[in-house]
Amino acid sequence: MPHPTRLLTNDGSHTLHSERYGQTYHSTFGAVTEAQHVFLNAAGVNERLQLGKPTRILEIGFGLGLNALLSLEQACQCKTHLEYHAYEHALVPAAAIEALNYASLVATPTLHEQLLQAVDQAHQLMSAQNAAGIESLPANPADVGNTAVMHTHTAKLNEFATLTLHLGDATTQHLNTTHNHPFHAIYLDAFSPDANAECWSPEFMRNLASVLDNAGKLSTYSAKGDVRRAMLAAQLCVEKRPGPPGKREFLVASYRCVSLE
Repeated sequence: MPHPTRLLTNDGSHTLHSERYGQTYHSTFGAVTEAQHVFLNAAGVNERLQLGKPTRILEIGFGLGLNALLSLEQACQCKTHLEYHAYEHALVPAAAIEALNYASLVATPTLHEQLLQAVDQAHQLMSAQNAAGIESLPANPADVGNTAVMHTHTAKLNEFATLTLHLGDATTQHLNTTHNHPFHAIYLDAFSPDANAECWSPEFMRNLASVLDNAGKLSTYSAKGDVRRAMLAAQLCVEKRPGPPGKREFLVASYRCVSLE
């Protein structure tokens, strides 16, 4: 099965186009630039890890694994434990991710390879346990899999990095029941509200807020008014911040609009 064509973004990193949603997984103005600016920096992850604070991250939309890879790499460089949970209902095959050459973005030996192994194992788990719900594989490997059933695969990548993939529709889950401890950062990186409205609804935003640490940050690339109002309805404090290249603004939400101390 042919892989979808790699798209080169302006900072030299690559992304893919989703036929299902009609959008790219990352900004064409710079995939890594967007990930660092909107997620690792704005959600306080880089700062926490540099201060040696063990950190828990929740991502909605694992996608190509770029946000996870960069976050886990930062944990390894800072020698600080990171527990990374990601929800994904359409898991991209490891071979399609490998073709993007994200291994060149990290200095930690074997980290990218171990992440790909975790993705491959998770995909095999989903296929084996939910084969009856998959009628056929789409032509685009980036759109493989679509299930409301939740399967979970945890991989300890090294002494600092743990990745847990939750395979299924996050909007069907009661997150505060599934997760016993709050998250210091939430990356809301689903496809856009126009294409994937259920991940941006007031109901789901309240679901996310229920597992956000009191001093945590929820960050997203979107700055739409409906998203901001959903955050406010979840009783979150919302900030508009200057965006990365190609994006005027994006949103960061928290219970307290203060920087980490």
